[in-house]
Amino acid sequence: MFNEDVSIFVETDGKPTRETGIDWSGAPEEIGYSYPYLIAILPKHVEVRNILTQTLVQTIELLHARFINAGKYLYIASHSTVWRFIPYNFEKQARNEPIDQLVEQMEYVEAISLTMQIDTIYLQDKEAKLKYIRNLHGHNLFRQHKFEEAISIFIDLEADPKEIVALYPPAISASLRSDSSHNKKLHLNGSANKLTTDGVSEEHDQETETVSDSETIIKNDSKLEGKDLEEAIKQLIRFLTDRRAKVHKLLLQRQLSKSTTKENEDHLIELAEFVETSLLKAYMNSNDSLVGSLVRVKNFCNVEETEKLLSERKKYRELVEFYHEKGLYRKSLELLKRLGESTEGPMNGTFQTIQYLQKLGSDHFDLILEFATWVLKADPVDGMEIFIGDHPKVETLPRSKVLDYLEKFSPDLCITYIGHIIHELGDKHPDHHNRLIYAYLKKLQDLKQEGAEPVIVEEANKNFLQFLEESSYYIAEKILGHLPMDDYYEARAILLSRLGQHDQALNIYVHKLKDEQLAEEYCLKIYNEADEKAKNVFLSLLRVYLRPKSGEPVMIEPAIRLLSRHGAHVDASKALDMLPPSIEVAQLYKFVEKYIRESNRNRCINIIVKNLLKADQYQVQEQLLFYRSRRVKIDDDRMCPQCTRRIAHSVFAVFPNGVVVHYHCKDKYSQAHDTAA
Repeated sequence: MFNEDVSIFVETDGKPTRETGIDWSGAPEEIGYSYPYLIAILPKHVEVRNILTQTLVQTIELLHARFINAGKYLYIASHSTVWRFIPYNFEKQARNEPIDQLVEQMEYVEAISLTMQIDTIYLQDKEAKLKYIRNLHGHNLFRQHKFEEAISIFIDLEADPKEIVALYPPAISASLRSDSSHNKKLHLNGSANKLTTDGVSEEHDQETETVSDSETIIKNDSKLEGKDLEEAIKQLIRFLTDRRAKVHKLLLQRQLSKSTTKENEDHLIELAEFVETSLLKAYMNSNDSLVGSLVRVKNFCNVEETEKLLSERKKYRELVEFYHEKGLYRKSLELLKRLGESTEGPMNGTFQTIQYLQKLGSDHFDLILEFATWVLKADPVDGMEIFIGDHPKVETLPRSKVLDYLEKFSPDLCITYIGHIIHELGDKHPDHHNRLIYAYLKKLQDLKQEGAEPVIVEEANKNFLQFLEESSYYIAEKILGHLPMDDYYEARAILLSRLGQHDQALNIYVHKLKDEQLAEEYCLKIYNEADEKAKNVFLSLLRVYLRPKSGEPVMIEPAIRLLSRHGAHVDASKALDMLPPSIEVAQLYKFVEKYIRESNRNRCINIIVKNLLKADQYQVQEQLLFYRSRRVKIDDDRMCPQCTRRIAHSVFAVFPNGVVVHYHCKDKYSQAHDTAA
C-alpha cells in the first residue's frame, strides 16, 4: 500500500529531478507508467496524470481494480476482469484534438506539456503550435495579474511589442487605437480599465488589439490600477528594454550587411520607433526620472508623440535634449528662448541658451548668430560666453564673421572677443590685431564724445597704447590712416616707430607731447649698436632739439642735458657739428668728459679682448702641434685587440691610450673598456 504523498523522479534536460507531493484524490494502491502518463489505482477509480505537470488528465471508473502490469501495453486487472489501456493515438494528438480541447478549457500548462512530448514526426508545426499556446498562456497569466511570469514568457517568445502594449491602458497603448495596419485581432472584451496618473483616473473600454498568430478570443475582465498598474508597467519596461536591445542589434547587423533591402531596414526602424516611444510612455507613468536617459542618447522615439508627452509634463530640459539628439536645433533654441524670457521657472534667463549655443559649432553658425542676439541684448557680459567659452566647438567659429556680428552691438564686445582670441588662443592674423586697435580707438572716441570721466578715458587710452606697444602683428600703415592728425599723438609716435621713422616719432614726443623724459626713454628702448638706424637714435633726438622743422624753437638746454646723460651713445663729431657756435665749452664739459672716458674704456676693452684672442690662438696652435706629433705604426703583426684579427690595410681607430682597433670594432671596445677613441 502506498502513502498519498508519493515521490517520483522525472528527467529534465538529461538530469533527474525529484518532484514530490502529487496531489492524488486518494491513497494510490498501485502506480504504473505509460509514456507520457502516470496511472494510479485508487479505491474507486483509476487516475491518469501527466508525469511532467502532475495534472489530472483522465478519471476512469474501474471497480475493484487491484493490479497494474506495465510493459509494451499497460494492463489493469481485478479479481475477475483485465483491462488494456490504449493511449490516445499520437497521430490524432498531432491533429490537435486533445491539445485544442485543453486550449479551449484554458489548460495551457497541460497543453504545453503535451505538445512538448509529442514527437515532431507526428507534429510538423510543433514549434509554431507551442509558441501559439505559450503566447495564450502568457496572456492568461497577465489577465490574472501574474505580470512577471507573463512578461518572462513574452520575452522568451520575442513577442510582438504591439501585442503586449495593447494590454495596457490608453496612456501607454493609445497610439494603437488608430493603427489600421494592425489586422490580426485579439478580442479583449470586458469591463473598463482604470489608469491613475497624478490622482486623475481615466476610464476606458478595452478595444480590439493585436495578438500575433492568434484568432482566439480572450475575455479580459481585469483592471489595472494602483499597485497592479505599477507592477504591470515595471514588467513592461523590462520587456521593452529587452526588445529595444535586440532591435538595435538587428539594425546594426542590417546596416553592416550589403544584402539588406531598404524595406527590411525601414520595418526595423518602424519597430524601434514603436518600442522606444512605448518605453518613454512607460517611464512617464512609472519613473519619469528615467526619461532623460532615453531621450538624450540616440533613439527612435516618435517626434510628435514625444514632444506632446514631455510638454504636457513640463519636462522641458528633457525635451531640449530630445530635440538636440534628433537634430532639431531650431526647436530646441525656440523653446529655450521662450523659457529664458519668462520671469520664473528653473530655465529662465540666458544660461541654458548660452550652454546650448556653445555646443553647436561652425556648422550651425547662422543659427548661433540668430539666437545669440536676444541673449546679448538681455545679458551682454554672460552672453559673450557663446563666443569665448571654454568649449572645443567655440574655437571653430569663423572669427572674422563673429567680429562682423559683434560690431553691430558695441566696441566693448569686439574688444572682449578679439582680446580673447589673441591673448588666450594666440591668434596672429594681422586683420584681427588691426580690428582690435580700431575697436579701442572707437571706444576712446565714443567716451570722449559722451563726456566720460577722465579716469575712464585714461584707462581706455592706456589699454589702447599698451596693445600698440605689445603687438607685432598689426599693419602700422593702415592704423595711421585712421588716426586724426590733431589727436592721439602718443599712438602716432608708436606707429611711426614701428615704421622706422624715428625722427618723426621723436618730433611728436618733443614738440607735440613736450615730454623730454618720454623722448629719452624712447631712445633707450630703440638703441641698438648692431642696427644702423637704431644706433643713431640719440643723434636723431639731438637733431630734433637743435634743428627743428616747421618753425619750432631751438632747444639748447634739453640738447645739452641729452649729451650729458647719453653722450657715450652719440658720435661726437656729428654732435659738435650740430651745436650752435654760441654754446660755451664749459657747458659741454660733462659731455666731453663722459665721451673721453667712454672712448678710453672702449679702447682698454678692445686691447684686453685682442690679447685674450691672441692667447687663445696660441693654445689652439699648441694643441694642433701636439695632435700632429702623435703617430701609430701599423705593420703585419699589428692585431685588433677586440676581434684579434690583423689591422693590415683596414680602416682603424686610435684610442687616447694608444690602442688601435678596427673602425667597426671601435664601439664594442669602447663599451667594454669605458673609453673613447
